[in-house]
Amino acid sequence: MRIGLSYPETPQWPKWKWVSDAVVRLGHEAVLVRTIEQLMLADRTCDVILFSQQGGGMHPGAIIKAARLGHKAWWVQWCFQANAVHTRLRGCPRLFGPDGSPNAHLLMAQAMDVVLTKEGGLIEEYRELGVPAEYFDQGCPWWMPACEHHERPEFDVLFIGNMAWPQRQRDIRSILAEGFGVAWVGQPGDALPPGCRPFPPLPAERWPEMANRAAVLLAVDARDDVWGYHSDRTWMAMGMGACVVRRQFPGMPEGMAERCLVYHDAQGLTEALRRAVGDLGLRIRLGVESRAYALTSHTYEARIESLLEMLRCRTKTPCAPPVTETVGSM
Repeated sequence: MRIGLSYPETPQWPKWKWVSDAVVRLGHEAVLVRTIEQLMLADRTCDVILFSQQGGGMHPGAIIKAARLGHKAWWVQWCFQANAVHTRLRGCPRLFGPDGSPNAHLLMAQAMDVVLTKEGGLIEEYRELGVPAEYFDQGCPWWMPACEHHERPEFDVLFIGNMAWPQRQRDIRSILAEGFGVAWVGQPGDALPPGCRPFPPLPAERWPEMANRAAVLLAVDARDDVWGYHSDRTWMAMGMGACVVRRQFPGMPEGMAERCLVYHDAQGLTEALRRAVGDLGLRIRLGVESRAYALTSHTYEARIESLLEMLRCRTKTPCAPPVTETVGSM
């Protein structure tokens, strides 16, 4: 099978490179698509074209105009980020302009055959907006190295990611107040809670080096109020065999809670940390189980296979945005 891939280069966070590698590892041919000319050729020669959320370097307006000409291949947009800023989609700046009209990103999503999103609790709202949305998770690269567990690590807690989100700030401030030592890996300039030990960003293959220095890896997302929404960092933490302490969210995948220490509030977080930090055997056991679980069922190879099975079970029908909508200049 030939699969076109339209995505931007992101050397610091190469998720789409992991997707491309997964396509090839499964025995398919990956075709890079970066221009409209390449897109039109790929549509004639590929079975599926996977678009990033931003469109892979092509202006969304150009993709919309190409879609209106009709297309042979399956056009699938895979959203790695949430579109909803609040609990609803309508009016969100990623999809609507200041005047409330659909912007080019929403019109591009409407032009797809399928739009894959982590915002499972908002699927019906997407469909009401004319977006053919399906719930779809991310995963862990198959090559994720394993971390090690030590009796007396340098830090109690490791957190990797953007510190700007209020829930992350609250949870980390609460454990600092309880006396836990916290290491943070992220972009300089983030509003770091006092007491965190900062470290510069690392490529994913070096995350286990930092995980070796902490008892547990904390997973708390930008939000926990949308069914199914969570960061792929949880799969990556589990894939490296870390002892993961993660905030509860609705629609947690089957098997995740049994292999993590799950908490609901600040008190539960403190209790989970006290339990894990003092029990090396527990950390090792959860790490071994997490790694096997993630690398067996939740790799990008597994996701590509699930996507292709989803498409095999469907009959392709033309899907294009309303011709009455205007599209921004290219």
